[in-house]
Amino acid sequence: MVKRNQKFSIFKLRDEYQALLLKCLEPIDLLEVTFLSKRAKRMVKNAGLKAKCLTFSEEWISLDFDWCETPFVFGFEGDMDLIGGYRVLNGHNYFWYKDYEENYICGFTDEIPKYMTMFHYFLELFKVESYGCEATKPFNKRRLEQLPDTVQTLTISEMMTDKDEIAEVMEHFEIEEELVVMSDIEQFHEKMLSIPNIILGNAQKLNIKDVAKLDCISIEITYHVYTNEHINYFLKNWKSTKTRLEVLKLKNYDFDLDKVLEGTDAALFDDLRRNPYFELNGEDIDCTEFMDIVRDCDGRVAAVGLEEPRVGDDHEGEEDWKFLWMYVFPDDEEKENHRV
Repeated sequence: MVKRNQKFSIFKLRDEYQALLLKCLEPIDLLEVTFLSKRAKRMVKNAGLKAKCLTFSEEWISLDFDWCETPFVFGFEGDMDLIGGYRVLNGHNYFWYKDYEENYICGFTDEIPKYMTMFHYFLELFKVESYGCEATKPFNKRRLEQLPDTVQTLTISEMMTDKDEIAEVMEHFEIEEELVVMSDIEQFHEKMLSIPNIILGNAQKLNIKDVAKLDCISIEITYHVYTNEHINYFLKNWKSTKTRLEVLKLKNYDFDLDKVLEGTDAALFDDLRRNPYFELNGEDIDCTEFMDIVRDCDGRVAAVGLEEPRVGDDHEGEEDWKFLWMYVFPDDEEKENHRV
């Protein structure tokens, strides 16, 4: 017979069950557990909990856990009136504020040793699979030298406007997967030209001829002032130049597809030319209503079309959800497989 109010120790469970229980905690509480005792910290560390990405900036560090809907953020700047206690880590005192709604803790310090101590503490506790960086303002050089120089993703915020400061960030990091540029840059840094995936949140000052020089796998552009003639130039340049481009996503400000495709020898979909569907992020995109352009040098086919939310979609009729898409299909080998 079980007695009421009987205490149960998580330490009596096997490691795999400890890990399952720890995943039931909010990340804030999970971090707090590590301050209870050396044994509690060891339990969290030995659980092998994975963080899909650790992202850092000058002002905060975030961890993206697969069992949490929103990233956990540890900040270093905040309103001192909110301080609710303090914690001690490796001889460093941290003032402490917790916000469960925002999945956020603030440690109230701009000291680099305290920042780096918390950074390495997260690496000690969790199995971090990748790094990301968000440049919201110029990095302190001493801090930058101690942070990873290879990241999966880099975001340059709209607050970073000085080209020399942007250049410093670009020259420090090797970017493995994606670059997001929210700042209204006027020209590309040399290293931006061959990033695998680039998202330009504000391209209003970028010449379309410079955009056409990008050798990226995917390009996404939101705010811009490009006209039908500008996009026509981009497509003609792609048709005559071999690049790695596979996907172009461009905010549609009332493009006229006939004018966009003028002089590109565009043709209606033909299933002998390409597959009707383009696979993107695990989803098959129906491109049967798109127009086809064939690249001169290697015969690669690009499907170009205007797409907006379909009837019944949550964003039906919303201007912010209209895009021009360009999908570059695989080479002849896959075409032959499709025909079979």
